[in-house]
Amino acid sequence: MSTITFKVDDKVKLQAQDIFDQIGLSFSGALVVFLKSCIINKGIPFELKVPATKDIVLERIEEAEQEENLSPRYKDMKDLVEALNA
Repeated sequence: MSTITFKVDDKVKLQAQDIFDQIGLSFSGALVVFLKSCIINKGIPFELKVPATKDIVLERIEEAEQEENLSPRYKDMKDLVEALNA
């Protein structure tokens, strides 16, 4: 049997512990489940993704390419100033 020591933010630990308590697992038991799942899956047992902000940026680029939700176009600076002052 091995002992593993790691640091984690207090708030994260408390939130995780609350979830583990609700499903009847000790913190140690939950980590063993995670590690065994890594072995079974031969990797992290869930998808790791780039944060959603990249998806939002790609969505906005697609909208721009389709000319959706774009600001109005102005002939010149005078038209822009008039629209801003309206």
